[in-house]
Amino acid sequence: MQELPATTMVLKIFNGFLQGCEFRLNQPRTLFVVGSEAVFCVPERLAAVPEDAIYVPFEGEGCNFELLFNDQVAPGYVLRLFKDEEAQDRACELQTLQKVAGLRIAVKSDGEDWTHELGGSGPSLIESPVKPGWFERFRMRSWLLAGVAMIFILGAVLLSSTFLRPSQVSTVESLIAGSNSTMTVLYGRDRTVYVFADSERDANWGRQVLVRNGYSATQVLTPAQERIRLEAFLADLQPQLAYHYLDLSNPTKLRLLISGQRNQLTPDLRSRLETKMLEAAPYALEFSLEASDDNIFEREAEQGLKRLGINFNLQRNTDSVNFSVVGSLDDGELHALTDYILTFQQQWGGRYVNFTIELKDDWLKGKSFQYGPQSYIKMTPSSWYFPQPL
Repeated sequence: MQELPATTMVLKIFNGFLQGCEFRLNQPRTLFVVGSEAVFCVPERLAAVPEDAIYVPFEGEGCNFELLFNDQVAPGYVLRLFKDEEAQDRACELQTLQKVAGLRIAVKSDGEDWTHELGGSGPSLIESPVKPGWFERFRMRSWLLAGVAMIFILGAVLLSSTFLRPSQVSTVESLIAGSNSTMTVLYGRDRTVYVFADSERDANWGRQVLVRNGYSATQVLTPAQERIRLEAFLADLQPQLAYHYLDLSNPTKLRLLISGQRNQLTPDLRSRLETKMLEAAPYALEFSLEASDDNIFEREAEQGLKRLGINFNLQRNTDSVNFSVVGSLDDGELHALTDYILTFQQQWGGRYVNFTIELKDDWLKGKSFQYGPQSYIKMTPSSWYFPQPL
């Protein structure tokens, strides 16, 4: 499960235009975009860069990378390299020099001193360059000024995008303010506005309002509808994953309750699921995997049926349990049972605990009559049974 680092981390760059620069990181995930200004400083590339990314101008061989801090790798971190359209994770220790293609970096906890090898008092791993001549100094000064200008340009673009995002969200919020229920409006990393409605009826109303006002590109969803889509994505991504429920009660923080007994979740698999699910749900800020006990779900279902006074048979299978309700139920009991099953599945899902209802026909239905203390049962077309009054 992704968590904020216990302390602020510091990244230091050891070569290139930003040699010696340090960045204080207080988020569990930080993206660094590395490349030359000629390639990076074009509108198409700038528009595709996430708002919270950090740009590192670099003329040598470089690749984009992420730093991830979570409880699985503490006190170290994960260095994720984006090279050849593939993500490669590398577990790293603090205060060690790491190569990211041609770029060299290191990470330490804020408040700690760098080791002697990384720039503290004593010998350094970074070789001191030969004193350049006037032409080299002029060229380096030009590159430095260009890098500073690039940072200002990038900041202006990101700042304008930051102001644009609330404007889009607030406009959509004002258009759907007339709904009878509360709708959640989110701005995704894909620069799309997402609206979550409680029901399909509210979602249809929201779509009509937004289309009429020229916001047809806005995605209007319901948690139930989006859960079906993401569960299908999970089935293709990891068919053998045994989980109970995908919680979308807060779309910005997705929770997947997985079986603690029927899974062997490795750090690599956890990281892969987290990355892919956040790609599939660009409106979400976090995705967490939470191990849960199968027995808790079974006991919850069993206790609920007992509270209703319902008779049932329990069958345990390899990957599920089934509660089979047998006997005859009147309309009130049947209504209470169906309501309970619906509530249970909305809260815990229906992947592990299943319910089946096998009702017996009432052989007296349509054959009995009672008025006051007098009653009879029509046994055959020519015979009646009059029970003794109680």
